[in-house]
Amino acid sequence: MELFKHLTPGEITNVAEKMKRRRYRQNDVIIREGDLGEEFFLIGQGSVDVLKRGAAPAARNVATLRAGDFFGEGALMADVPRNATCTAASEQVEVFVLDKADFTSAVNTSASFKEQIQSIYFQRQ
Repeated sequence: MELFKHLTPGEITNVAEKMKRRRYRQNDVIIREGDLGEEFFLIGQGSVDVLKRGAAPAARNVATLRAGDFFGEGALMADVPRNATCTAASEQVEVFVLDKADFTSAVNTSASFKEQIQSIYFQRQ
């Protein structure tokens, strides 16, 4: 996966051991805009729609993420509420989840992981 391509085998193992697997069905809400950010998500299978409402009454789809993509980093890195709702777009979605403490630990102990996350985070701004 692109996210892990610059990590050492030890760094990958450290992060992977802390991830928990979750499954969602189509249209399930994974995270909700405005909620506190407590987890980071890496998509293992399926696709996820990113919906933003902001000031508009109806949400609009701003992106569709696929296997290997991740989301949820913004709220954790900036310590702000979620800026989008993410829903399962395909029939089955499998994600790997890091809680806030494990995400922070991984970012702080691996410069490569931190650089990868920050690069995508800033592109999404």
